[in-house]
Amino acid sequence: MAEKKFIYKVASGTEAFHFLPQPSDYGVLSYLASTGHEFLKKNYFVRRKDLDVYMINYTVNGEGVIVYGEKSYRLKKGDLCIIHLATENVFYPLTENYEIYFFHLKGKQVKEYYQSITANETHVVENFPEEKIISAFSAIREQLKGDTSYFELSKICNALLTDVLERAVKEPNEGYPPFINKILLKTRDGANMSVNDVAKQLGFSPIYLERVFKKHTGESIKSVILRRNIERAQNLLITTDMSVADIADAIGYADTNGLITAFKKYTGLTPLSYRKQNKR
Repeated sequence: MAEKKFIYKVASGTEAFHFLPQPSDYGVLSYLASTGHEFLKKNYFVRRKDLDVYMINYTVNGEGVIVYGEKSYRLKKGDLCIIHLATENVFYPLTENYEIYFFHLKGKQVKEYYQSITANETHVVENFPEEKIISAFSAIREQLKGDTSYFELSKICNALLTDVLERAVKEPNEGYPPFINKILLKTRDGANMSVNDVAKQLGFSPIYLERVFKKHTGESIKSVILRRNIERAQNLLITTDMSVADIADAIGYADTNGLITAFKKYTGLTPLSYRKQNKR
């Protein structure tokens, strides 16, 4: 299987601060390693691991994908994703000039925030207020223009992490009861997930779960699982050279034709046509 290489392609309007000077003591405060406001070209592609850095990535416009460990997240406008770059991860845009803000953070306090933010086993906070991201980036930029104070930068980073934590501990989808959010979290558990699996894990009948879930969300649990499976297939088609048969097996389809039929119904394309149009 061929491994894709790092491609850093950004458009005009990008403003980034990389490899910032670092204080020697990483044990007490939060430290900023790099930050930026970027417009990514569609062929942008990064694969990272073994970096003891925590990344906050915020989508302003367009869509992108982060594959983190065994999970993948399709990012849309307003999504904030936080991951630890020590775990193998892949990041790429799905649209041209994908607009993001990013913050790379280090330090003991960052680790503690990260563990609390991701305690519900998801790494995406939806509908995060854009003004909070812009405010943090602007404050950091002003600090970097003058005599940089590590303490002031730490305060800005901690304030942002506090805002993220406050949003993360709320219901994953505002307006849904906690039970519905629990169902949504279970649908993200990985390959081979079915409505029966979700029902068994939560201790309810599939019929009851589907009825309650559709009442609150307007869609079925089965359709949510299908969407996540197709998104996983899209990621594998773009980021690997796996055959369609291997991808079908990886995401739990009993046969290749089943995946092809579902994929075409969901996207309007066959898997191979999708790969041809989107492969970098």
